[in-house]
Amino acid sequence: MTINWLLIFIVHMILTHMIAEHLGKKRRIGYKWSLIWSLIFSPAIGYLVTVSSPKI
Repeated sequence: MTINWLLIFIVHMILTHMIAEHLGKKRRIGYKWSLIWSLIFSPAIGYLVTVSSPKI
């Protein structure tokens, strides 16, 4: 049971970092805010917010 939660946490952190690093840096929202959106809500919501931000 504990390993499942640990795996979910690790996957969540990896997805959050990938969204912020690869998408957030190239958009107006930036790395920091796309990271915050993904951490607070979920990587899916962070992705939608980041993609909806205009490109630089």
